[in-house]
Amino acid sequence: MHEPCLATEPTLVREAKCGDRTVRVSVWYGVNSGPESTGFDVIRDVGLDPRVRGFPVIKAEVDSSGFGYANLLGWIQGVAHLGPDGSVEDWNPDWIPAFRDRGIPFCSLAYHPTFFDAPFWPERPRIHWRADLFLCPMVVRRPSEEEITPLVGFRWGYTIAGAGADPVLLPLESTGPEAWSEVLPRLRFWFPSWRFGAWPP
Repeated sequence: MHEPCLATEPTLVREAKCGDRTVRVSVWYGVNSGPESTGFDVIRDVGLDPRVRGFPVIKAEVDSSGFGYANLLGWIQGVAHLGPDGSVEDWNPDWIPAFRDRGIPFCSLAYHPTFFDAPFWPERPRIHWRADLFLCPMVVRRPSEEEITPLVGFRWGYTIAGAGADPVLLPLESTGPEAWSEVLPRLRFWFPSWRFGAWPP
């Protein structure tokens, strides 16, 4: 069952090869219709805040032709604030709180992990908020023993043209080596005990 603000059919579907198996990612992308439809009632200090309306909602589901440990995958996301000329003014990895103090780069990891995000900024400042999302085979040994490389990538986000204005969603895009190369030095800086490799050929 999908969140009421998301369409029945996915916005974008992408497939990638990982060894001898195929990984299929279906992504739903839409506008937040209210806190009730996106589960904000379970988040402390947000609850049923109506100001979440109008911001983006994204959900990505994974399926794979592999078995067992081959289906252990992780999502990595980085969030950038862009300046008027499109340059990155600041960039941060997007963690779940439980991973933040443990130096884990993944924001979601599991067997066929589903990714969900519904960001919002209650004050609605002038902003260009852009996220880069990557699905990676999960490291099952020590972090220093295996390189993290992506299978697929997506870019999405929103802009607010002026203080108090309504957010406007950026288009959902499928990305590749160029987007990964852009965030690679930032990931290496934030997570020095992990190994990150180039996008596989």
